[in-house]
Amino acid sequence: MAFEKIESKIKEKGNKEVKGIEGEAKKESDSIDKGIKVEEEKANKRVMDKRKQELELIPKRIISNARMERKLQVDSKKAEIVRSVFEGAKKKILDLDNKKKEKLLRSLAEDAKKNVRDPVLYVDKKYSKLINAKTRDIGDFGVIVESGDGSMRVDNTLNNLMLRMEPDLKAKVGGILFGD
Repeated sequence: MAFEKIESKIKEKGNKEVKGIEGEAKKESDSIDKGIKVEEEKANKRVMDKRKQELELIPKRIISNARMERKLQVDSKKAEIVRSVFEGAKKKILDLDNKKKEKLLRSLAEDAKKNVRDPVLYVDKKYSKLINAKTRDIGDFGVIVESGDGSMRVDNTLNNLMLRMEPDLKAKVGGILFGD
């Protein structure tokens, strides 16, 4: 019987140790699970906060894009209006009576001749009766002045003058029309 008692005590002590180990393992497992849950919650909170920030930015992006689009449309319309002003100015010049066209051609010629040695004056066939100049198929109102040796040329045609003056005039016209 003594052997059975010893065996029983050993088993009892072993069971207590197993239960103690199991209890500690359970505590450690619970502690690890708690830590994992805390980390999961932190990670979820970070993801949710980031997503919330992203969602808050969406309306701001939409508004910003709409403002940029509106500005582009307004700027495009303004540019179109300024272009129409330039086209209107060209049309007014081309609709002048012959006396005024002659005066303007002479002024353009004198201005160009100042910068050219031995100037030769050219005008489009269409305007050859208005000013004493050689005719050339220019296809535009105005004059072209070349030096006698052909090394220098001043193009004072309407389209070329408008191109040269346009950058400065666009700002002025825009200022007058739109208060820019």
